[in-house]
Amino acid sequence: MNSPVQAKLSFLPAVSIRKIGQRDLRAGFSLIELMAAIALIVVLAAMGAPSMLNPRSGVAVMDRSVSNLSLLLEQARTYAMANNTYVWVGFSTDTVKNTVTVAAMAGVSGASSDINAAASLRAISKPQVFENVELCSINATALSRETAVDLIGATGSGTTFRRNAANGTVSFGNLIQFGPAGDVRIPGGSVSRWLELGLQPLHGTKADTANIAAVQVGGLTGQVRVYRP
Repeated sequence: MNSPVQAKLSFLPAVSIRKIGQRDLRAGFSLIELMAAIALIVVLAAMGAPSMLNPRSGVAVMDRSVSNLSLLLEQARTYAMANNTYVWVGFSTDTVKNTVTVAAMAGVSGASSDINAAASLRAISKPQVFENVELCSINATALSRETAVDLIGATGSGTTFRRNAANGTVSFGNLIQFGPAGDVRIPGGSVSRWLELGLQPLHGTKADTANIAAVQVGGLTGQVRVYRP
C-alpha cells in the first residue's frame, strides 16, 4: 500500500506528461498557423507584385534608361561649355543583345571639324550600356509633346565616330552635337528648337510600345525633357 508521500510522487509524472503533451500540441498548432500565413503571403505576392519590382519590366527599363541618358546629355553640354569645345553624343545598337551603348566624345582642338578625325577626339566619360531597349521614331499622335526634329530620321544624322571596345571597334551614329556656346544640333545642321530621340523597351524581340519615351533636348538651352505615356 502506498503512503501519502508515494501517492503524491506517483502523481507528479502523470501531470508533467500531460502538461508537456499540451505544450507540444499548442506548439504544433502555432507552427501550422505560421506556415499557413507564410503560404498566404507568398500567394498574394505572386499575384499582386507590381511590375516595378521586376528590373526587366518595361516601366523599370525606361525609368533607368531615360534617367541615365538625361544625365549624360546634361554632362555633355556642361563639358562643352566649360572647356570651350564641341562634344558629340553617339549611339550604337546591338540587335542581338538588345542593347544601346551611348558614348560622348569631345573635340581636342575645340573645332567642329574634330568629329572628322579619330585622333582629334577624346572620351569624356565611360560608355553607358542600356539593356533591353532600342532607338525608335515615335508617332506624333503617340505622345503629346513639343514638335521636334527626330534624330533617327533626320538628314545629317548619319555622321559617326568610332571607339575601341572589349569586343572590337564600335561605331556610334545618330549624333547630338553640343557646342561651346551651349547650342545643340545635328552635326553640320542648324540649331533646332528641339531635337528628339525615341526609346522603347524590348521583351526579347518584341517592342513594348506601351512604355515608350521621347527624350528631347532644347537647341538653344540644352534643356532635357522626357515625355512618357
